[in-house]
Amino acid sequence: MPEIKDQFLIFGATNNVSKQFQEILDATNQFLATYSDKSFLWEKTLEEDFEAFLDTGVDPREQKHVKINEDGEEEEDETFKWMSEKIL
Repeated sequence: MPEIKDQFLIFGATNNVSKQFQEILDATNQFLATYSDKSFLWEKTLEEDFEAFLDTGVDPREQKHVKINEDGEEEEDETFKWMSEKIL
């Protein structure tokens, strides 16, 4: 009889722990759901996003950069050339 009584206490304690654990899981899922619209912050790395950005973009060095001078003629945009040499 004492062994059966001890097992019921263990069974009750195990059920209590399981119930509390499930409540914690539910509360955690509810908390995470409030931030699901910001999930991109932890689902991808900055390096992955930046590489994807570079792959989809156009390389400005391959484009023609001109400006119209006072005579209405096209000439190379020296401002872009200077910036591209510094940055790119």
